[in-house]
Amino acid sequence: MLRIKTRFQNISHINVHAPTEEKEELEKKAFYQEVDEVYDSCPSSDIKIVLGDWNAKVRREEIYQGVIGRHSMHLNTNNNGQRIVDFAAAKNRWYPQPVSHIKKFINKHGDLQMVKQIIKLTIY
Repeated sequence: MLRIKTRFQNISHINVHAPTEEKEELEKKAFYQEVDEVYDSCPSSDIKIVLGDWNAKVRREEIYQGVIGRHSMHLNTNNNGQRIVDFAAAKNRWYPQPVSHIKKFINKHGDLQMVKQIIKLTIY
């Protein structure tokens, strides 16, 4: 976890790399429990960003649209996909945005160089 203190609101960035589908159920369960604990340990006033390789596939099913939106390229939902949907639904935070929407937001509300610096800080 990386916590960035900013002028108005702090940002907690959690980077994950989930076990693949072939891994044992116990290992997957331990991973998601740890992600849950780290997420919950972040101050509630922080902006929480969870990124990484979830090794997940989530299908465009109507049942998932409230959590992931209508943007998915997968034909099937795998076990890891169901787990990430459950995690996101439990935390009630999931904001899938197409890249074009992000670019419009940056152009309208912020300095692109500043956003690139913030992204660089959160990745490295």
